[in-house]
Amino acid sequence: MATATPADKIATPELAARFEVLRAREHDLIVKMLEVLPRVDGLPAELITQTRDALFHADTPFLLVMLGPFSAGKSSLINALLGMPDLLATGVTPTTDRITILRYGDDVQRIETGDTTSLLVPSPFLKTVSLVDTPGLESVFKTHEEQTRKFLHRSDAVLLVMLATQAMTARTTEYLSTLKAYGKRVIIVLNQADLVAEEDVPALRAYVIDQSRSILGTTPDVWMTSARQALEAGAGGERDAELWASSGLSQFSRLLDQEMSDADRLRQKLTTPLRIVQHVLGSAETTVRGHQQALDQYQTIAENVERQLTVMQTDQDKVVRATASDATALFMEAGERGRAAIREATAFRHTPGAAARGVWELVGLAGIFRREPKVVANRLASHKAFEPLDRLKPSVEALGPKLEGKDMQDLDSLVAYGRREIEALPPVIRGRLIGELRVPAKYDRTPLLEVTSVLTPIEEAARLEPARTAERTLSASRVYLAGWEIIALVFLFAFLWSRPEADGQPMLWAGLALAALVAALAGLVVYMVRGRRVAGQYAGAFDRAGNQYAAALAKAGGQQVTYAMELRREVTSPLLRLVAAQTTALSEQQAAVKSAQESAVALAADVAALK
Repeated sequence: MATATPADKIATPELAARFEVLRAREHDLIVKMLEVLPRVDGLPAELITQTRDALFHADTPFLLVMLGPFSAGKSSLINALLGMPDLLATGVTPTTDRITILRYGDDVQRIETGDTTSLLVPSPFLKTVSLVDTPGLESVFKTHEEQTRKFLHRSDAVLLVMLATQAMTARTTEYLSTLKAYGKRVIIVLNQADLVAEEDVPALRAYVIDQSRSILGTTPDVWMTSARQALEAGAGGERDAELWASSGLSQFSRLLDQEMSDADRLRQKLTTPLRIVQHVLGSAETTVRGHQQALDQYQTIAENVERQLTVMQTDQDKVVRATASDATALFMEAGERGRAAIREATAFRHTPGAAARGVWELVGLAGIFRREPKVVANRLASHKAFEPLDRLKPSVEALGPKLEGKDMQDLDSLVAYGRREIEALPPVIRGRLIGELRVPAKYDRTPLLEVTSVLTPIEEAARLEPARTAERTLSASRVYLAGWEIIALVFLFAFLWSRPEADGQPMLWAGLALAALVAALAGLVVYMVRGRRVAGQYAGAFDRAGNQYAAALAKAGGQQVTYAMELRREVTSPLLRLVAAQTTALSEQQAAVKSAQESAVALAADVAALK
């Protein structure tokens, strides 16, 4: 049976027109919300359901919801109010396990849908209001309370029923706080008031008002009722007016007939879905803000990761530079040892032997007997000139494990960091992660492996070429030395063979002696100077080889570091992509929710002004 709509009770066309305009705006707002809300990650599905319910709420009669403990007498009150003692089951144990909506109908008819029962009843009272009987809030059956809470948002006004002898329990105050959050009009009904001594009623009522005011922030109506008296009033067929008035149930009629005008009722019909809208929008805003606050903390993730990567690259570059510097130092050390060896070989005390070997080479006997002089090689060996180069290979081979060890440690740290940040995100956002943060299964050392083919020839050339060049140069220097010494001997022999006592010959004798001395010294000086030059050239060759070696090593190390940095960026990319995508989505959601809230505020002001 169809029920009367709010518009059916409107006295003036002007009021009806204003109501329809406001209802159309409310309808458009709710439709817009239903487009936005499903995109808000993490918003409870029940809020979207509530929003859909609000879409049709203004077309239904005034909805009065009865809440309270299972033994407070809600069903008894409804039976008495409708004059049908056996309509709803009553008792001291939980009898209501479903939400029951009582609407007007020509005949009693029960329609069950899901966890809700619609009961059509031919009661004049239900032509302007629908009643809702709910499972007891303090029922031992948890699902009762959950059903009631889900239905609460649809109410226009709430009657919180409690026993007058057990008023304002701890659980009751908790439910009042919940009702405040929903912004519902609350009427407190103290049933079985006939069991309270008449002189105690004013104090009891004042206590309930005081306690309720402190929770709700407003002063609710408090009704003293007795379902028993109301049922007795109608027991004889014709209602006993005095007993009915004493029962307190006449206050229900006054609520609808006297206290609520047409405009009041229509405002309430618009206000109820509007409050649902505001409640849902508030939850959506809180949800989006929570996501945004979480993401705000993670807007710096990219910066943090980049800073970490910069530090990591700097550390790895230092390792590469240190190894390259060590290689340069080893070449320099080898060159200095070679310099010392060559300078020692060309020192003054070794010139006689050098001159003798020079004569040997000059006259060609070394070639005849195939005995190449190895002065430089022997001196280099005695000074362990190549021992520093023996340390090159272990140093270079250690570079790969050093870089890889640090790379893997950094990758582990980045993955752990990224996972912690993801875990801190709201679950629904976390579920949008594309990809996985994990350390790569493979690590490629190709740049450092391939550089060996470049480094080995540089090292081998350094061991051979400078020594060979020095050996050839010093061999020629020994020949020059031998030549000068032979010239000195010639002058010496001429000096010895001359006759100093002969008249007119003293100057010749002195000249021969001086020429012998100059030739001998000249040979020695030239040889020693050449020796120093050769020593410097040897060390310079090692410096150049060391720089070449270090440059090749640094290049390969740089390529290895670049590869490892790409791995670091790769493992963090899923998180960074997620944050960037969610930032864009949240910005759009925030704008949409804010726009809807502004529309709701404007609509609420116009609804409040409806007269």
